[in-house]
Amino acid sequence: TIQHEFLHALGFYHEHTRADRDDFVKVFPENIIDEYEINYDKLPWSLWANVGSPYDIASVMHYGSTFFRTTEAASAGLYAMTDLEDQAFDAQRDRSSSIDMHQVWFTISKTMTREVHKNDIRIFVVDISERQDVF
Repeated sequence: TIQHEFLHALGFYHEHTRADRDDFVKVFPENIIDEYEINYDKLPWSLWANVGSPYDIASVMHYGSTFFRTTEAASAGLYAMTDLEDQAFDAQRDRSSSIDMHQVWFTISKTMTREVHKNDIRIFVVDISERQDVF
């Protein structure tokens, strides 16, 4: 969706690539189309901006159980990813979750460089061009 791609443009990664994802979901690489396995690779914490948010399976940045699974896996009723109870789940693509929005706000507020006053209106100027540590 547009929100998903917009968050990528802001530098956000897929939620299911968090270093702690195995505490929340199971990924089955053998059921994933080879060229898409990279979309499931876990990122080291050094690349993940830890803003204190809990794992968010409802994130617009989280894949569903059927994303990029092989034809063979689909025919056999197998999934690319399930929850810890082996239950399939759908991706949420209607809107960003409240946790997604918290992460965006945290990232933006961390990058605010100055406050400008003009005609009694407060304007926050955001410059993320030099910031690589916030995503």
